[in-house]
Amino acid sequence: MKRKGIWIGLLIAVLVCAIAGGVVWWRQRHPRPYCKVEQSPGFLEYKMCTDKQKYQFGEPIHVTFTIKNISGDADQQYSGPLEFGNGVDPAMDICEPWEHTCWSDRQTLTEDDKHFVLKLRESRTLTWTWPATPEQLDRVTEQRFQSNPHTCPSMSMDGYWTWPPQGEPEPIFSIHFIYNCR
Repeated sequence: MKRKGIWIGLLIAVLVCAIAGGVVWWRQRHPRPYCKVEQSPGFLEYKMCTDKQKYQFGEPIHVTFTIKNISGDADQQYSGPLEFGNGVDPAMDICEPWEHTCWSDRQTLTEDDKHFVLKLRESRTLTWTWPATPEQLDRVTEQRFQSNPHTCPSMSMDGYWTWPPQGEPEPIFSIHFIYNCR
């Protein structure tokens, strides 16, 4: 009887280890997105996500940036469509601040990229993979090490949008993540 209890205990321990190992394996291959969400007073929700929070050197960063019109919600002062863009520059953009390379740099901008209207509860999303070229990664790495060669600071991506008629891009917010040194 004592022997049977030992075997059952060993079987349970093996099953627990196998399940825990499977969970670790799954999470390594399917990381959770890392997001930052904010609301402006009154009418907009901003959301910027990277596919995970920690990256190895040279690993591509997949970024999404979403603006949503929440002006119709009960506690909001304004309710109606919101207009973005000046018809010339990108109405919204994603940029990395070290070299200030942006999603729009490698795009042929359509009229819809330069000006759009969000109706109540509508949203618009940009997706971007950085670095777009190996040279971008090299330049940013050089600048980061020149600023502080002893540390490996976090990276960030900035989201921008443009209100008409001013036409000047305004930064909304940044998302920060860890990008390991070489």
